[in-house]
Amino acid sequence: MVCEKLQIHNRKGEFDREKEEFWEYLENMKQNGCLMGCSVTGGTEKSIRIDGVDTGIMSGHAYSLNDNFELYDQEMENPRKTHRLLRVRNPWGRGEWKGKWSDDSD
Repeated sequence: MVCEKLQIHNRKGEFDREKEEFWEYLENMKQNGCLMGCSVTGGTEKSIRIDGVDTGIMSGHAYSLNDNFELYDQEMENPRKTHRLLRVRNPWGRGEWKGKWSDDSD
C-alpha cells in the first residue's frame, strides 16, 4: 500500500477522528500486513507528562506500532465493552510506558 500519514488530533489537542472509524482503520492495516508507526508532536525528545506524571513516551520520537488488539472485560456492565490496546515499541530500546497496562502499573 501507499505510505500514509494520519493526524489524529487537532491543534487544540482534541481527538479529531471518529474513534470507531479510526480503530477499524488500524484493524484493516493490521490485516493487510502494513508496517505502522506513531509519534507525538511537541518538540524534540521531550518527556510527555499526563497530569504531571512522566509517561515514558518522548515527543519528536518515532515508535513502531507492532499490534492492536481488544481485551474483553467480563466485569464491565456492558459485556460488549473492551479495552483497546496498542503494542508500541521504542526502536532505540530505551524508555518504557509507565501508565496503565505497563509492567509498573497497579
